[in-house]
This record gives sequence, C-alpha cells and structure tokens, in this order.
Amino acid sequence: MKVFEWWIKNSPKNYKIKLKEWEIINTITIETIEKNSKYKLIHYKGSYYIIDLNRNKLTYIFPLLNYVTRNPLIEVKEAELKQILTISTSKEENDKRDALATLTSGLSILIAITTKSITDYLDFTTSIYINVLLIILTILPMLSFKYMIDKNKKNKLKIRSTQIQAYAYVLPSVKYIVQNIFFYIVFLLLFIISLAGLLTLKHTNIIFVVGIIMTLMFILFQNVLLYAQTKIDGKLGRMNSK
Repeated sequence: MKVFEWWIKNSPKNYKIKLKEWEIINTITIETIEKNSKYKLIHYKGSYYIIDLNRNKLTYIFPLLNYVTRNPLIEVKEAELKQILTISTSKEENDKRDALATLTSGLSILIAITTKSITDYLDFTTSIYINVLLIILTILPMLSFKYMIDKNKKNKLKIRSTQIQAYAYVLPSVKYIVQNIFFYIVFLLLFIISLAGLLTLKHTNIIFVVGIIMTLMFILFQNVLLYAQTKIDGKLGRMNSK
C-alpha cells in the first residue's frame, strides 16, 4: 500500500490525473430492498447508491457477471431514500436462511439421483426434432417470465434517480462469493446434463424436462442470493467516475 501511494505522489502529472478516477477497495454496506430482488442499496462514504443486478440481459443466464463486471452506481437522494424500504434481519436468521438454501439444493440433487428407477416408466419414444421443439417450448416461456418479473420490479421502484455517478466492482464477503459460485456450477452442470439427456437419448424421459425447468429457474433467479437477503458488509473496488 505504501509503495502504491509513493508511486502516485512521484508519478508524472498525467498519470496522477488518471489515477484520481480510481480508488482502492473500500468497505461498504449492502442492503436488500424489500420485495425487490432486482436491486441492492449500497451505502458508501455517507452516500447511497442503487445497483441493478439484472441491468444486462446476460445476467439472466450468467448471474455471476455481477461479481466480475463494474456495476453502474446510481445515486439516490435523501428524499428518494425515504421511499425505499430495506430488509433488516439478524445474523441468526440469515444463517438459518443460508442453511436452508444449502439443504434444499442438496436434497434436490439427492432426489434427482435416487428417483431414477421410479421415473423409468416416464420414458417415451421421440425424435431429435421433437426434442428441440420441446426444449424451445420449455426455455422461452421461462425467459419471458423472468423478463416480465424483472420489468415489474423495475416499475415498482418509484424513485427519480439521478444519472449514473460511477462504475465499480461490488462484492460481498468471500463466503457469499464461494457459495454462489458453487451453486451456479452445480446447477449449470445439472442443466447441461438434462439438456444433453433430452437431445441425445433415443428414449426421452420426462425427468429431463423437469430437470431443465428446475435448474434453469434457479439460474435465472440466482440474483436473489448473490448479495444475501439481509444487510451485509461488502467491498467496492476500482471505482471509476463517469
């Protein structure tokens, strides 16, 4: 850190101007907006900002992009802040919620593995063209549903925000990052397996369709878990003013 500060003081003027746009990672508070998982409220240096977890449609399928791309920080004025209700839960309640999410995910995987023999009778003969059509008819409505939910949550946040003030990486604690990476990898693999099973096998099993629906639904709405559902500490990195 001292070497970095020394380099800034002794660097040429043009480099100093450019470096003023950047800040070393700072601690922030991340709050959940009540009944609106699309947004998070960021408290940083006495100011409040909103970030949109689905600002880019790619985040529907790749929610972890929120960790590796800069989020636009939209400043919220004090008058607007009063209209935003946040959720505050205790650490114990949050730990119980995390444990329940982990248990649910584990049970889903276990059930999928142990119920194969029960669902064997659901096999039916089909063709690759019918399978492709079945996949399209399964995925497109889910994407449309996600889009409508996203649009509805945007309309519910009735505040007049100012223009984007800056761009920055917004990260929760390592615990949530690791947890969400693990969940995403597991459900993505299950989604790919279900997709491959539906496309490659001569006999289609309805369990593959159910697998596609369940795994894709989790991926589409994983933004709910990215920064937890309570007030947490986080990090703000490489803040670049607009």
